[in-house]
Amino acid sequence: MTNTKIFEHMDGSSYTVPEETCRGCWINDNPTKLPLECDPIWENKDIIVRQDPECPIPAFYIVSLRNHISSIADIDPEISAKLFETIAKVRYGMKEVLGIERVHLYYEERVKNPHAHFWLLPLWPEKMEKHNIVPKIYKGNIKAYIDLFKYEETKDDMISCNKKMKEFFND
Repeated sequence: MTNTKIFEHMDGSSYTVPEETCRGCWINDNPTKLPLECDPIWENKDIIVRQDPECPIPAFYIVSLRNHISSIADIDPEISAKLFETIAKVRYGMKEVLGIERVHLYYEERVKNPHAHFWLLPLWPEKMEKHNIVPKIYKGNIKAYIDLFKYEETKDDMISCNKKMKEFFND
């Protein structure tokens, strides 16, 4: 019997996959199984930018590689330059188009099935102030912040942010 795990999405959908399945590769290979809000805002043959499928935070973007590369240490220098240029452009758009003044940039190398990608987590000030969120990685309550966002309440905002960001990338 094959061990399995479940990929859950913000809209309540979930998929059972073999334990060894890489989430990043699965997302890239199964775009029609993602919530509508996760349609790419920009992509090319190497990189894709989309809303995080797990967290219903408007403008919580993932910048990921299409190919399975486990670590930034393994990225071709040319692709690495394009990747960081893309991250900077997403961040610029978040500030100039969406008015998001503060963002956390996250990267992790998971122990099992790592897939190099970066999250740009917008720090919406009204949520942080209302709920006394301290956004520091090492002593903050960022998980509590993430849990404040509910899909039914934010899906229209995610679609609006994505539309504006797509237009930004197409200009």
